[in-house]
Amino acid sequence: MAKPPKGLGEDRRDAMRAVYDKHTDEFEEHFAQHFSEHSQGLLDGFVKLLPGGVSVLDLGSGPGHYAAYMRGQGCEVLCVDLSPEMVTKCEEQGLEAVVGDIENLDLGDRRFAGIWMHASLLHVPRQYIPGVVASLCDYLEPGGVLGLTVWEGEGEGPREQDAEKYGDQRWYTYFTDDDIRQLFGTHFVVGALQRSRIGADKVMLSYYMTSRVHP
Repeated sequence: MAKPPKGLGEDRRDAMRAVYDKHTDEFEEHFAQHFSEHSQGLLDGFVKLLPGGVSVLDLGSGPGHYAAYMRGQGCEVLCVDLSPEMVTKCEEQGLEAVVGDIENLDLGDRRFAGIWMHASLLHVPRQYIPGVVASLCDYLEPGGVLGLTVWEGEGEGPREQDAEKYGDQRWYTYFTDDDIRQLFGTHFVVGALQRSRIGADKVMLSYYMTSRVHP
């Protein structure tokens, strides 16, 4: 019997963690295909904006496809993911990885020249996103680069089809270009929008941003 929709608190994060922990291999295969078909070029563009050999935070890293690729380009990468099983997948590739929550990020005094967030805001309720955006500045060096992708759309809520397929429901939040510019514009110089159609009914919005240096 499917579990009821999850709310905005810890039960929502528990549900998301459970889905990714229980179906790690399935998602690993899906993410690998998505990376090769749709995202590698975006990641290349992000890496070109960074000086060589710099540290990068892969926030919401999944099984580590993006981090492994960046490491191959000379970056030192820290993977952070809510799912312990995803973190294990990263560690099996020799990547530095820790379990962490994007909504309550605690990485001490570490700073990064770049932060990569591929669909990392997908499962964050809209009301929490301003806090997440502000926290990124705590870990990004002045003038550092943020690479961001989100799914285009409006609205948010539990994804109903997850209940039948996985037994738990993940929270989904969608964005317009205006949403991103309003949410990030105070802390970042938001670059040009890149729009990519994924399949028949999905559109991915992608951005490169630089952090604003405030006195």
